[in-house]
Amino acid sequence: HDSIFVNPATYWYSRYVVSFSTFGGREVSGGAQCAWGELYDGTNTSARVWATWRASKHLSVSADFKRDDVDIPQEPAYGNRDRDGGFSRQRAGARVSFAFSPDMFGSVYSQWDVERGKVLLNFRVNWIPNPGSDVYLVLNQLWEKESAVYLLTDTTIATKIVWRFEV
Repeated sequence: HDSIFVNPATYWYSRYVVSFSTFGGREVSGGAQCAWGELYDGTNTSARVWATWRASKHLSVSADFKRDDVDIPQEPAYGNRDRDGGFSRQRAGARVSFAFSPDMFGSVYSQWDVERGKVLLNFRVNWIPNPGSDVYLVLNQLWEKESAVYLLTDTTIATKIVWRFEV
C-alpha cells in the first residue's frame, strides 16, 4: 500500500493457516482458507474462498474471493501522525479453462482489485507439439477505473517457446 511506511530492519514472517477443501477431481469442488500472522512490525489476516465447476473434460469454470486486513503501526516521526497503518484489500477472480485436445489448452482469467479499481485480464494458450516441447501465447490487459468507466491502460503480448532437442 503506497501510504504505509515500513521501518528498515530484519523481519521474521510467521504465518498460521487453517484451510478446508473438497476433492478437486469432482464435478463441483471448493474450499476456504483463513490465515493470520506477522507482517513487518504489524499483522496480516486474510480469508479466501473458492469454487470450481468442471462442466466437462474440456471445460472448467472457477471463481475465488480473497480479503486481506493489514495493520502496520505508523510512527509520528514519519509524518503519519493522523493516519494508522491499517488497510484492507479485496480481490475477486474468475477463470475459464478449456482443452481443445490433450496437446492444446488454455485459459482466460480475470481479477478485480476492488480498492484500486483495477481489472486484470489474462488469456493464455499452451500447445505441446511433441513431448518435452511447449509453445505459449499470453495476452495480459490492465483496465483501470476512471470516474465510472473502466479504461484499457496496458496490454502485453508474450510468447515462449521451449523445444526439446535430442542429440
